[in-house]
Amino acid sequence: MLNFNPPTRLGVLLIIVLAFACQNLSAATFPIDIKRQFNGLKIIDRASTIEVGSTVILVLNNLDQRQASCRVSFDPSIEQRKKFKRVVDAGTAASIHYSPGRQVNRLTINIVCKPV
Repeated sequence: MLNFNPPTRLGVLLIIVLAFACQNLSAATFPIDIKRQFNGLKIIDRASTIEVGSTVILVLNNLDQRQASCRVSFDPSIEQRKKFKRVVDAGTAASIHYSPGRQVNRLTINIVCKPV
């Protein structure tokens, strides 16, 4: 026969602390909205996050025959917008790494590419 002892106050407190700790780990993911303006270029974009410091990696693949000049801005809404410029040769890819200084709830990425 099994003896079941009800949890003590310390046990209940430990369960609550662990629940909050797990909730903070899952809060590291956030929605990413991407606004694109490719001006007729064949470009594929892919954004992904890395759990370490909420780093975002944006990869721009240029499938067009022309070289592309791209301006990218990351807007976390809680701090100043960060802007990047990349020239992506035909048939190649370029990556941009962005790490916000604070915890982000939502991120908007604006991409504007023009043929060179």
